[in-house]
Amino acid sequence: MARVNPTHIVADMVDAATFPNLSDRYGVYSVPVTVVNGNSQQVGAVPEAQLARVIKQELGQ
Repeated sequence: MARVNPTHIVADMVDAATFPNLSDRYGVYSVPVTVVNGNSQQVGAVPEAQLARVIKQELGQ
């Protein structure tokens, strides 16, 4: 999604074992986890449509 919309979406991948402080901050105990705006989380690998729903919900759409 970030590749298709580079001006609207920023995505970073973080290794939870390398950055345990971020894991603690966001309560990540398993991977993959997608955190949206520091609030919403999607746990597990999901289809793009499901991830889009989480993002839209976070944006209030």
